[in-house]
Amino acid sequence: MRYSLHKENRVKRLFIFLAFTLFSINTFAYSIINDTKFKEVLPDFKDAFIIEWPAMAVLRPQYFAAQAEKESCAGKTKCWNPNVEFKTSREYGFGIPQITITSTFNNFENLKKANPRLKSWEYSDRYNAYYQFIGMFTLNKTCWNQTKWAGAYDDHYAMMFSCYNGGYGGILKDRAICAKTKGCNKDLWFGHIEKYSTKSKTPLKGYGKSFYEINREYPREIMYTRYKKYVPYVADLKAGTYKLSKQR
Repeated sequence: MRYSLHKENRVKRLFIFLAFTLFSINTFAYSIINDTKFKEVLPDFKDAFIIEWPAMAVLRPQYFAAQAEKESCAGKTKCWNPNVEFKTSREYGFGIPQITITSTFNNFENLKKANPRLKSWEYSDRYNAYYQFIGMFTLNKTCWNQTKWAGAYDDHYAMMFSCYNGGYGGILKDRAICAKTKGCNKDLWFGHIEKYSTKSKTPLKGYGKSFYEINREYPREIMYTRYKKYVPYVADLKAGTYKLSKQR
């Protein structure tokens, strides 16, 4: 009995050590911010938020800061950098929110058509952080409105982020699979729609992960891991006390 208890305690200590180690690694990994760039563009982020989507700016603005990190942080020097670019054989993405252009769609041109504030935005000025954030909030707001049928608040956010990453059409296809699956609630994301998908589960060259993995980790990383560090930085947005940094 003494031996088994000793063994059990050793196992517990090992588990605690591993859990702490993994937590430390994740905390370090998700705390990498290029402070200079972050501080430079934070006013652009906040200005764009209260101009484009004031109703959401006072709710959970930290999620959208986390999204900006998720999109731009391919490496420490690229975090919150409006000049960051991502290129593969399939797509070209630029800016903090990674506005994507492929052979079949051009989100830059689509955003200009969707939002009058972006009508005069020139491709030569594509590294303009303020316009990039206007584009990010425009696309998020579109996805939010498209998923109003979400059955819970957190699930609504998750569907919006999944839509931003993988498109609304993908949400609808996965929801249709869920609707036909016993025990799956087609109005909920976590534990339901997120488990079923038509997206490829084969890792792709240039991405390191499958489209399924990328899309499913996207809302979870934003809502559960990355957002915490941004809470104090966007407290004025949430409180409704932030004032524009300059005339826009």
